[in-house]
Amino acid sequence: MAGSFQNVRMVIGDPNRDLRVSLNSQLGQMGFPSVPHTDDLVSIKSMVEKNAVDLMVSDTSLPGVSFYDLVRGIRHAEVGDNPFVVIVALINNPDLEKVQKAIACGVDEILTKPVSSGKVMDRILKLTNRRKPFVVTSDYIGPNRRNEVREGTQDVPKIDAPNPLKFLTQGGSLADYMNAVNSTQSEINNRCIERYAFQVSYLVDQLMPKYVDGRATQDSVQSDLGKLSETVSDIKGRLEGSRYSHVSALCQSMNDVVARMLKSPLEPNRRDLELMPEVSRAITLAFDADAEDAAIARDISESVKRV
Repeated sequence: MAGSFQNVRMVIGDPNRDLRVSLNSQLGQMGFPSVPHTDDLVSIKSMVEKNAVDLMVSDTSLPGVSFYDLVRGIRHAEVGDNPFVVIVALINNPDLEKVQKAIACGVDEILTKPVSSGKVMDRILKLTNRRKPFVVTSDYIGPNRRNEVREGTQDVPKIDAPNPLKFLTQGGSLADYMNAVNSTQSEINNRCIERYAFQVSYLVDQLMPKYVDGRATQDSVQSDLGKLSETVSDIKGRLEGSRYSHVSALCQSMNDVVARMLKSPLEPNRRDLELMPEVSRAITLAFDADAEDAAIARDISESVKRV
């Protein structure tokens, strides 16, 4: 059973002021302090960037910024420093596309409107007592929604996400909670790197046969090359300050190859076509690198620079 919510920092976003006021009143009865509420997402984003939100309840259609992009930015630690903010999405006039987009960006729970204050309160209590573990894939960070492994897919390891509602209602301090966030974020970061390294190999394996078999088209190879650049850039950003400096250099090398190929996507330099799978393989192997592998990685990086 949850204790007092007085230390939980919550924000409400909804176009209906009456609903916001009603929620605020009932939240006070649950022990929440006065909860800021707004009818735009810019204000909510600003609070998240200041790491001043533990629980966010918001309508998905609010103006200012994209709700789905905001949630994805939170989960990937691109907005604020805490990817484990508890997020409840309120969806007006729900359809399959809206629900799927909310799930795909990484919300904890979805409530369809019209919704009562009591239903929101019940969902908060549910999340306080039990939060789904997180999973990390090549394009998703957020609560696990699969009850079992699907045939033909990998079993993605689950991560116990720090739950601010449970933590802060059971006597834990905000400082201790943030320590748990930082520790788990390191685990998330490592999982992302592993997944993205696999994604690089997959994208290169998809791209290279198009050149070999003569199936390359402007749109298809530009799309593949763009995804490849985004993926290696994300890996590179996550490696800053780590001991994998040679991996960071390899990611830059891959981006250099991609940049040159994008100048002439249908007739790339033959040497770049040879280098791309080499760099891809080096990135895959580099995270288990011994001294010899690190030296090979540096040699490949130097080869790219000489092209």
